[in-house]
Amino acid sequence: MEKQSLFGAIIRAPILEEIVFRFIPFLIYREIDQFILVGIVSSIAYALIHQRFGAAFVIYTFIFGIFAWFLMVNYGLMLAIFAHSLLNIVDWKIGTRRFLTKGKYTL
Repeated sequence: MEKQSLFGAIIRAPILEEIVFRFIPFLIYREIDQFILVGIVSSIAYALIHQRFGAAFVIYTFIFGIFAWFLMVNYGLMLAIFAHSLLNIVDWKIGTRRFLTKGKYTL
């Protein structure tokens, strides 16, 4: 894997995606006080940006989105970013995406 691609997957993507799909929705949640609704909607949006990797990966990212939403609300943005980075490291080292997509996509 190229260093730039790895940097994007482990640093850039987690920061940008957690800001867009967790932090901004968190600001909305603080205004409307709808924990479950905002968490589900933001997790669906997060999962759908990964649809090019197939249905199994969309489900996988939705579940992670719910987990990251819980982390964001209870522990803050930095822990959500760290968890996302860790998930991408696991994908890179173990090949979660390759397994879920039957070898079609790799990190």
